[in-house]
Parts: sequence; structure tokens; C-alpha cells
Amino acid sequence: MGQEKTYKYNGTLSARRGKYGLLITGGTYHQKDMRYKDYESGNTETFKSTKWELDSFGVKLDRELSADKLLTLHYQHSFKEGRIPGAVLLGDTGSEQERLNNAISLRYDWDKDKINSGFATLYHSYYTNRHKYQYGDTLFTKTTDNENRNGFNLQQNFALGAKNTLAMGAAWRHDAIDSDLFVDSDTRSIDNKSVYVSDAWDFTKALSLTSGLRYDHYNTVGGKTTASLGLNKILDSSSHLYANLGTVFNAPNGSQLFDHQLLRDSANYSTQYLGHEDLRPETGYTWGVGYGKQFDTKTDMNLYYFQSRLNDALTWISYNSSGNRVYEATNLNTEKKQGITLDVKHKFSDRWRGSFSYSYTDVDYDYAAAAEKDFNLNLYPHQFKLGLDYNLAKIQAGLRLRAATGGDTTLPNGGGTSTSYANKSYLTMDLALNYKFNKDWTAYGKIYNLTNASYAEQSGVENGSNYYPMPGRYFVLGVQYLF
Repeated sequence: MGQEKTYKYNGTLSARRGKYGLLITGGTYHQKDMRYKDYESGNTETFKSTKWELDSFGVKLDRELSADKLLTLHYQHSFKEGRIPGAVLLGDTGSEQERLNNAISLRYDWDKDKINSGFATLYHSYYTNRHKYQYGDTLFTKTTDNENRNGFNLQQNFALGAKNTLAMGAAWRHDAIDSDLFVDSDTRSIDNKSVYVSDAWDFTKALSLTSGLRYDHYNTVGGKTTASLGLNKILDSSSHLYANLGTVFNAPNGSQLFDHQLLRDSANYSTQYLGHEDLRPETGYTWGVGYGKQFDTKTDMNLYYFQSRLNDALTWISYNSSGNRVYEATNLNTEKKQGITLDVKHKFSDRWRGSFSYSYTDVDYDYAAAAEKDFNLNLYPHQFKLGLDYNLAKIQAGLRLRAATGGDTTLPNGGGTSTSYANKSYLTMDLALNYKFNKDWTAYGKIYNLTNASYAEQSGVENGSNYYPMPGRYFVLGVQYLF
């Protein structure tokens, strides 16, 4: 149980008898309207239209056909219903949504737990999403999205030598989608066919290389081959150096391609979702290099630098046209990212352990119409995490601090709407405590945002306050029973 009578129940039952295995999972989650601390006023407010419920159920049945062959049938169901959050400034819109997911798969494994193992999977999933857009008692529109997905995956591993393993595979996926946001009622389809090969080769005890090639073909944007390389070099008994390089090919999704509908919000205002079937796929590269060092039995460190470049990067832009709000899918010219992460872990004693991480990310984009149209790649460039854990017999406790700084707080004249943040930096603290009564029963408690900080992880500002605030201080209490 947590903030504002939010509660969650989860259960798992597993059994095995002879050649048959069974796993059943289920759960329910109910969340009331979230509470947050408003940055402008400093008051604790209710973020209306954020309550929702989620129920889930899954069953997995497997049958050992022989010592190294296994057949597995898996079914998963979930249903979510509740309000549509939107931004804080929208208030209690009364808008609602329902999301239904059903998925079933059949997998066959052969030569299981051997080097020359392989598997084949057939799967089907169904997804439907219903939205009712409403403000107060005024109903503007209803929309429904549906997706039927069918596909299979096939992979075979080969031992080319004592230190060299090759994997080859193929996959096919067919998505049949329809939406009230499409220009007509016709069902659209996105097909993907792919083949791949990857190799893991330990040249020596100190040097290993992984490499791969993959070809993807979409019926919407054509095909392209991508490649990946990964190198790991052990420098000595306590340190290693590693590097990776990969090319990128991402196709636009159904909404970006096919959405083309005007929704009437009121007598004088509409919202249009505008996709384009001539959108280009994202292409580019990413690479990184890292260094890991274990200084002694108590301290280890990892340092990593990365860089990426996307051509024709896909995003949604928004702008006003003839008094209406338009959300349009588009290609940026380029999107460049670079950054660095540092992770340090230290064992103070058998009872006390600590961890620290720092990350810096810089994003640069090129888009000719940026001055007229609004899109958001905004983030906090500097992010920190600090953790402290305590373990003593039946008691485990942990303190987590998260901080970010360098946020863009630029506001337009008059303090109106902006894609920046209200606060340039923030600091949050979380506290957790577990008590194990015996091998079966464990009680736990967690306090999130202990200092009730006002912050946001997604940018957007309206008159000095965050569009999408994160929760204020709240707690969770629970018990776990294993049998």
C-alpha cells in the first residue's frame, strides 16, 4: 500500500512434476490521483486525471520432450483502465482510456544447455487502446487503436571451435493496425523480415571479439544491413578495456506513418495528428569505449564514453495552424549525442556498502524549422546517483539520492509555455527498509522523495510550474510470502 491508498498485489505459483512444469503469475495495481509539490507556489497539489488500474495474468506450461528438448506454451494478459494524465494545466479533464493486451507464444528448444543449441518461436499478440477525450461533461471525441501481430523467430548456434561460437537466425513479423486517427477505415500493415549472424570469439584469455551483421527489410521503407563490433581486452588481473561500434536502422512506426486525423476539441479549436507515409528511416552509428578497474577487494570502478549520430532522426513536432494545434511526425536532419558515465562501488565493511554514479549527456540537433515548430530533446545534462546499503542478519536498509543539474530554465516573455524545466536542478531521497521474519515472510517499507522535492523528468513549463511533475513524498508498505 502506498500514497493516497494506492495498492498492489502480486502472486506467483510454480510447480513441476515429472516432465511437466507450470508457472502462474497474477497481479493487480490500483493508483489514485498522484500528489506533487508545485514549483511555483510551493504547495502540495493533486495531479488530477492520473488514477488508473492494471490487472495482469500469465501462465506458462512446458514439457520436456527429452533430456535436451523442451516445448513451452506461454500466455500473457493485461488490462489497464483509468484517466489520461495529460499536463497539470489541463486539470481534471474527465478523459479516460482502456488498454487490452493478449499474447500467446509457442517455443521449441533443442540441444538445450549445449553449445549447438537452437530454438524456434511462433507468437501472436493482440492490442487495443480506447481513448475518450473529454473536458468536464463535454465529450469531444472517442478513438480506438487496434494491432494484431504475428511472427516467428528462429536461431541456431554452432561451435566453430573451442573458443568460437557462431549464431545464425531469421525472423518475420507482420503487424496489422487500424486506428480512428487514420485518414480512412482501411487496415494498414507493417512487415519486417530479417536475417542475422553473430560471432563470439575468444582469441586469447585476455582478448575477445563479438561481431554481427543483420539485414532488415520493411514493406514501408525498404531494407538495410547493419553491423556491430565489440572488443574486450583484459589488461591485467584487475582491469580491462572495452569498445563497441554499431550502425543504426530504425523504421517509423504506424502512428508516424499513417495518423492523419483532425479531432474536434471544441467549437473553435481542434487538434490534428499528422503522419507521413514518405517518412525516412533513421540511419547512423553509435560507438563507445570503456575502462573497468577493481582497485582491491572492496572498490571497483567503471568509466564509459559514448557518441552517436542519427540522420533523419524521427520525432514529433507541435505547432499552431489556423488556431488549431498540430502534432506532426517528421525527420530531423541530424541528432548528435555524446556523453560519459562513471560508476564506483565500495564495500566499507560486511554491513555497509556504497555506490556512486555520474553521467553527462549532450544532445545537438539540426532542424531548419526549429524556430517555428516545437519539439523536445531537452534533458538534464548532469545526473548523479548515490546509494548506501546496510545489511545485518534479518534487516536490510538502503538510502538512495538522485540529483540532476544544468536544466534549461529559459522561459518566453511573460512566463508562458516553454519546453524547458521550472527548476535548473533537483535532489531527491528514497529510503527503504526490509525485515525478514523467517525464510518465508518478509516485510518491507519504502519512502520515496523523502524531502518532498518539486521536480520533473520530462520537460515542459506553464507559467513557472512543470507540466509533468514527478510525485511528491509518498510511502509504500508491503509483505512478501514465499512457499
